[in-house]
Amino acid sequence: MDFEVASIRPAEPGTRSHSNIGLTIEDEPILTGGRLSSTAHLADYINFAYKLMHVGAQSDAVYGHLSKWITTDLFTIEAKAPIANPTKDQMRLMMQSLLADRFKLAVHFEIRDVAVMALASAG
Repeated sequence: MDFEVASIRPAEPGTRSHSNIGLTIEDEPILTGGRLSSTAHLADYINFAYKLMHVGAQSDAVYGHLSKWITTDLFTIEAKAPIANPTKDQMRLMMQSLLADRFKLAVHFEIRDVAVMALASAG
């Protein structure tokens, strides 16, 4: 699924992050008339597109080997979906396609066994 039309540009200096759809992992409904208007870091767009939530070392593992600008520079995206009110998951698919097309983002998923600590209530 692709946006019908999309514009990506570096944000003006002093611009603050914002988004009309909420770049979160939650699946709350969005009623934007199919429009996306957002200013955020590229890492935020990636996290939204792939429904990722990193903490501490996870963020370093994902973004640590990439250029620093991915987490420091802001980009403004204005886009229109091909349907009036897409779901958040449909917006995610369109964002994945946009990131691959405009930033040449290629994603690789792998499963790793790692040690974890679990806290459980003794009842």
